[in-house]
Amino acid sequence: MKIRFYGPIIRPDADALAAAEACDGTVDDLLSLLGYSADHRGHIVVLASGRRLHQEDRIPDEELDLLIMVPVGGG
Repeated sequence: MKIRFYGPIIRPDADALAAAEACDGTVDDLLSLLGYSADHRGHIVVLASGRRLHQEDRIPDEELDLLIMVPVGGG
């Protein structure tokens, strides 16, 4: 899988990114490998091929392009 980041989100170091790209667990496992604390993980959105994955969802086995972001609103 390939992981991309969008917007104002802390990017992990190369070692954490490499470990996360090999993750076959849940979205929560993936975010933990990327170094995000439990408090931060609830505010992060993970999209797989445009579909939102939730924390308890397993990372699909197929080749994926994951987008990780923090939704930001304003007005």
